[in-house]
Amino acid sequence: MNLGVEKALNRASALCDEECDGDAERVLLEALEKHPKNLDLRTMLGKVQSRLHREEEAEITLRRVLEENPLHEDASCALGRLLDQSLRSDEAEQVYRELLKESPGSHCAMDDFCRLVLAEGRSLEALDIARRHADRFPNHIEAYDGLRYILVVIEDELSEGYISDSISDETLERLVVNLLEQYEVILKMENNVGSFSALPETISCDLESEYLRIVGELEHLSEIISNRGVNLPSLLANQLSASVKEGSSRRERI
Repeated sequence: MNLGVEKALNRASALCDEECDGDAERVLLEALEKHPKNLDLRTMLGKVQSRLHREEEAEITLRRVLEENPLHEDASCALGRLLDQSLRSDEAEQVYRELLKESPGSHCAMDDFCRLVLAEGRSLEALDIARRHADRFPNHIEAYDGLRYILVVIEDELSEGYISDSISDETLERLVVNLLEQYEVILKMENNVGSFSALPETISCDLESEYLRIVGELEHLSEIISNRGVNLPSLLANQLSASVKEGSSRRERI
């Protein structure tokens, strides 16, 4: 990437972090005077225009980028989010599907697409899409983002009766299944991507923290199930027991 372009993108991003969107736009427009055909600059401009609540202008900017490069991942994701936020979810879904058809390894687009499908109330479809993506790209840590997000959202929905102890035995069982899948996803990531300690610190800390959270939830569920005398299917009960034992042992070593 041209150093001038990279500098402008970094500066604009930093200004957006500081919520100085107008200044970010000026930086990008100045850079575009020197590099008018640069698609990354134009994509970032579209994002900033959206942040400035100039949605129509942002859409035009992003669509023009995609006219020149239909597989521009960042522009596709930015346009998809813009359309989704504008309650044009059908159009957003089409944008994601078109990109993923030609570029199935676009993990950012897949994550956004899964979230959109989930928000539409199609949780089983979202789960199926996310699982197949993680299975297709097991060695890519980003490939698990959609699946992890969906499972946590479903966990939260199932846990609503937790505090008041009004949760049913059936929901308890579904919650066990959900948390065991989250547990297995974390282990699968570690087995395929590599040891958490070898990953960037922010990522490794996030994964270790999530692992410990899941283990704690499984322990809590195991205690509730025992106290209430809930009879889980034998295979599920064995999986729960083994995961709690393994997780507790690992926690002591951390």
